[in-house]
Amino acid sequence: MKYQVDNKSTELRTEHCQTTKQVLISLNDLPLISQTDISYPKVPQSRNIQKLQCINCSKVSNTKLKYKNGKGTYMLILLFIVFIITIPLAIIVYFLKMFKDVQHYCSECGALIGTKHFLIG
Repeated sequence: MKYQVDNKSTELRTEHCQTTKQVLISLNDLPLISQTDISYPKVPQSRNIQKLQCINCSKVSNTKLKYKNGKGTYMLILLFIVFIITIPLAIIVYFLKMFKDVQHYCSECGALIGTKHFLIG
């Protein structure tokens, strides 16, 4: 098969490799190699489960999440108490996951990868 692309001939040939077909594309007898390297972050970017590269075992896996009260939680509780919003509302903030820091752990080795902080970062 021959195709014309920008006045250059592109040749498409197929070779059989066991049961699958490999398709090689060449442009003027120079092979085009397309390889995408996917890099995963090493620091948590969200409060949800995400694929991260572990700094301990260097594997890429979905993280396990643990919720801990952090500085942002205590600052919000303090603001509620100072502005006399109500103490029961301040206590609710202490127990809800959405107001806590999220710690991301490697699902392979269990090492702490990083923490996504509530309100602070």
